[in-house]
Amino acid sequence: MFNKRFFKKLEDSIRRVCKNEKKINLHEPIFFSEEKKNLISCINTTFVSTQGNYVEIFEKKISKLCGSKYVLATNSGTSALHIAYIVSGIKPEEEILIPSLNYIATSNVAKYIGAVPHFVEIEEESLGIDVKKLEKYLSQKTVRKGKYYYNKYSKRKISAIVPTHLYGNMSDIEGIKKISKKYNLILIEDAAESIGTYYKGKHSGTFGRMGIVSFNGNKTITTGSGGAIIFKKKSDFLKGKKLANIGKSEKIFKTTFDLLGYNYKINNLQAAVGIAQIKKINQILRLKKIVNAKYKKEFLKYDNVKLFKNISEKSYNNWINILFLKNIKKIEKIKLIKYLYKRKIKVRSAWDLMHSIVYFKNSPKMDLKVSKKVFNEILNLPSSPKYGL
Repeated sequence: MFNKRFFKKLEDSIRRVCKNEKKINLHEPIFFSEEKKNLISCINTTFVSTQGNYVEIFEKKISKLCGSKYVLATNSGTSALHIAYIVSGIKPEEEILIPSLNYIATSNVAKYIGAVPHFVEIEEESLGIDVKKLEKYLSQKTVRKGKYYYNKYSKRKISAIVPTHLYGNMSDIEGIKKISKKYNLILIEDAAESIGTYYKGKHSGTFGRMGIVSFNGNKTITTGSGGAIIFKKKSDFLKGKKLANIGKSEKIFKTTFDLLGYNYKINNLQAAVGIAQIKKINQILRLKKIVNAKYKKEFLKYDNVKLFKNISEKSYNNWINILFLKNIKKIEKIKLIKYLYKRKIKVRSAWDLMHSIVYFKNSPKMDLKVSKKVFNEILNLPSSPKYGL
């Protein structure tokens, strides 16, 4: 089924979507004239580090886009997660519920603060946390002590849940909110990949206590590297702002460091690019929708693959188009990826499941049968917005 004839057929489909370019990358940003203009203007001000007007303007633009009053721009999505975890009050040796099919930042940051990732199952429909399975699992594996729930076996408190809106699609956020309320869990959304994704008119990352987005070079809109934290509470925002600014308190005559902080603020140059990008987000999202439509048309011709389909009531940003290769063997998938790479077409498998990473092997986990199946079948397709032009 997955032979050289199929490989050639898939190559031809990708090339038609990607305008027959000789070299096809997985995801390239698209820039307009204003990015360069803003950069020159920023350089002319001489404020090219973390001080400058562009940072504040960029934060206000994100705030307007996401519909949230309190936004802090950071130098990466990972640093945004780190600050969010600290501000939330998660303690060392407490457990955080995190999907195993994921990018590693969400779990690494748990390690940074001495917490323990507890890996949970996903559903195929959204690639997000399977709420029904998690509910059943928690009812069997936890015990209540006072206001909180504890892992019966590790004896550790389960303090937070961090759903990842993978590839830009929303998880079952209503179900996750119900679980977080029932089990008194802090809800932090990893919306790194889902800028421009909405559920019932509300932007991803705004349903929990905090959420984070990423502006890395491979994201829908970019600042080169960068991220932002979306806060619900003003007190969380003020603490996060101080933590990201090296714990600094500044007065005209004196600078004091009275909180252990981090050098995590975004710089003015990055923010200048971000302002131009965010102004064009609707255009970029339209282009990405066109790319998705082109893939949909191509894969009508196949019977052994399935293109990921957006779920109703969710406005999906189409960040990365995802193909499921049904029942493909590991060796066949490796051969397919090598075949496409030789022809200068960059595709990618999912990241290794988090529970398989060597330093997470002793972390608690659910039965991850669906995560393993999806990991085996998933293929990320080239999805640059320029192919929608």
